[in-house]
Amino acid sequence: MKIKDYTAGAEIDAAVHAALGHAWPESRCGVCGWAIEPEGSAGCTTTSCSLRPPPSRRADEPPCYSTDPSAMLVLIDQMRSLHGLRIYKLTNDLDSPRPWRCALEWGWGVGRISSMFAASFGEESMQMAVCRAFLHARRLQDTEGQQ
Repeated sequence: MKIKDYTAGAEIDAAVHAALGHAWPESRCGVCGWAIEPEGSAGCTTTSCSLRPPPSRRADEPPCYSTDPSAMLVLIDQMRSLHGLRIYKLTNDLDSPRPWRCALEWGWGVGRISSMFAASFGEESMQMAVCRAFLHARRLQDTEGQQ
């Protein structure tokens, strides 16, 4: 899917989570997060969760990066620590119906003359601006690494 086609919600949250490099461990139950036990024993198995009632949100669901400001702050922290990305500019044009813009920078201080940039423009929320800019930056970083 093209980055511009994502809307706020589960799809872009999953794409951002994958781009961060997070994967759910197969040794944990995707519903409750407990350890997987051998078939026939008490506890969660690969086919059944033992938690009753089941939680309202699955343990293996990514955080709501595109809608929750606190999850977006976690994303910003992990962008820098895991991928060397930092927010260069985050602006809001109050006169626009889609006012948010975000520019990310990376590559500073690594023997480069200049930094690399990725941006998103005309987003409906601050969270979506950061999510789309992050996905653009990761694609550019992946392309840069292949050269």
